[in-house]
Amino acid sequence: MVERTAVGVDEVVDAVLGALRGTGYAEVTVIRYRTILRRLARFCRQYSGEYTRELGMLFAAQTTSPRSGQFSLQRWFDHGRCVRLADSYLLTGRVDLSMQKTVERPLSSPAFRDLLSAWDLDMSTRRLAASTSYQCHQAARCFLADVEARGVRTVDGLTGGLVVAFLATLGGSLSPAGLRSFIAAFRPFCKFTGRDDLVAGLAGLRFERPRLIIPVLSVAETDAIFRVMTSGVISARDKAIVLLALTFGLRAADIVALRIEDIDWRGECIDLVQTKTGNPVRLPLLPAVGNALSDYLLGERPATEMRAVFVRTGAPYIALCGHSGVYAVMRRVFTRAGLVPGRCGARLTRHNIASRMLVAGTATPTISAVLGHVDPASADRYLSTDADRLRALVLPLPQAVLA
Repeated sequence: MVERTAVGVDEVVDAVLGALRGTGYAEVTVIRYRTILRRLARFCRQYSGEYTRELGMLFAAQTTSPRSGQFSLQRWFDHGRCVRLADSYLLTGRVDLSMQKTVERPLSSPAFRDLLSAWDLDMSTRRLAASTSYQCHQAARCFLADVEARGVRTVDGLTGGLVVAFLATLGGSLSPAGLRSFIAAFRPFCKFTGRDDLVAGLAGLRFERPRLIIPVLSVAETDAIFRVMTSGVISARDKAIVLLALTFGLRAADIVALRIEDIDWRGECIDLVQTKTGNPVRLPLLPAVGNALSDYLLGERPATEMRAVFVRTGAPYIALCGHSGVYAVMRRVFTRAGLVPGRCGARLTRHNIASRMLVAGTATPTISAVLGHVDPASADRYLSTDADRLRALVLPLPQAVLA
């Protein structure tokens, strides 16, 4: 087959939209792609009306929002995705809808590559959660890439001043919360190098995380949520997800990572390893939760080779997209229950069950064991919701003040 160098842009648009509909993508997703593809078609008509890889590269580079005049992450993703689909049709005559992971560009310095590999091996040996290892790897790699750009290519050339300069550059693009999260992932790497001067470069950049009073669900709100789940207006998948969050306080990442083989139907339990801490947890398969899971698995779950329990309702039938997928489900259910918009999510239900256990007199080490905390003291923050216990800690005012 002779490789084509150009094809009519209208043919490209029709082919991509046809492939999306033929694979079973939700119509709302097709409409979203259609909007971007029409933008691509208008762009190509400014030239010859044909699509080429060169025009695709120019279109993908248009990442500035016409409204704000600033870089738009959404336009960067949308344009890049549509160009990849168009390129696949141009080169092969068919639209490749498979998801492609970005290939990480290697560091040019052999010393830095060895240091980064040793850091990855150290994290693997300590069996850190995959998400934690990824964040720490990316933080270290960003620093080493920045140092390379400044002309330093040896480990001995690393200094605390370079750490400060690197973080100062990041400070212009990250929010205080984002910079705090980045430093939390970057600090372990600095300690791993054994260089006190690198750690000292972080000494003046500590950010205290705000400790707000944790919200909980009222009895009326909880009753409203359960009424919605028993009314038959929500899907079996959404019901099972909300029940797992409300009953066990599971993190969104653990709900997404739950696999079919984790459910022991004969033993009436759920065995899983928490994605954040790596702690194994065994949960009782309560009748309400078991019935919801079986209703979903037997009557509603699409036919797919994926081993994740919860998958998307539209093609491609892959696992939910992390926290956002679980949040969307809970927002849908909680909104039907009449809760205030934004008052939803696995974080809220996790705090809710911990606070209820604390009010019931459960010891904080037990709460930490149930929720899978690494540090038992993590449960102390739930004291903010126990008004009676807080009142008992209040000291009486001295008589001199009362007088």
